[in-house]
Amino acid sequence: MFKYTAEDKLKAVERYLNGRESANEIAKFLEADHKAILKWIKQYEYHGVEAFSQPYTNYTLTFKLGVLNFMIENGTSLNETTAIFKIPVPSTISVWRKQNETKGLNALQSKKKGRPSKKKEFNKQSKQAPVEGSTEALEARIKQLEMENKYLKKVECHSSTQGKITKQDTEKVVYELRHKYLVKALVKLAGIPRSAHYILVKCMNRPDPNADLKVEIKAIYEEHEGRYGYRRIRDELANRGQKVNHKEV
Repeated sequence: MFKYTAEDKLKAVERYLNGRESANEIAKFLEADHKAILKWIKQYEYHGVEAFSQPYTNYTLTFKLGVLNFMIENGTSLNETTAIFKIPVPSTISVWRKQNETKGLNALQSKKKGRPSKKKEFNKQSKQAPVEGSTEALEARIKQLEMENKYLKKVECHSSTQGKITKQDTEKVVYELRHKYLVKALVKLAGIPRSAHYILVKCMNRPDPNADLKVEIKAIYEEHEGRYGYRRIRDELANRGQKVNHKEV
């Protein structure tokens, strides 16, 4: 089997995208498996020209678990997951899945190679933006996809019975997820100003000025076994020394 360069793969994809040749025809010309051609096309769809840069192979435990969880939650196939995360061959993911099922998390832990890095150098590198295509960048992408998935599920739960998603729905979801994900990323995903989120947080954390009144109204309602409407409850509140507008009741 030939070893194809990044340039070979890119040219093959470009030939396919021109629409004049099928994957089978290109595979026959290159003496390659047509499945490999399809994989290159899928990789290109997700990563563009960066799809064929040298992939990282020293994957962390977090990355491996992220890939496995992504497959479970989104129902992607081995081939599609391989393309999304720039993993050279699908069998790599199969091995991770089997290790996790039979031996647990410890089996997924990568063995450190070479001399340990200095703490100062580690701290310096950790503050830098992850290199595109690196394991760290892919882990960040997994976190982003996880956040988007959680956000969409919660928005769907909060949406009105008419199926319409309101601004209040999205604000509530951001509020609920704020301790798990960065607020900056959440408000960007929701399409709301960050200031609107902090106003909501301020309101949610503010003591309810009508808390005692609500307790009193509920007590009156239950005492009369649900027969009192808002007007009679207003009158009863007045009898107890609380003058409240019927609209507030």
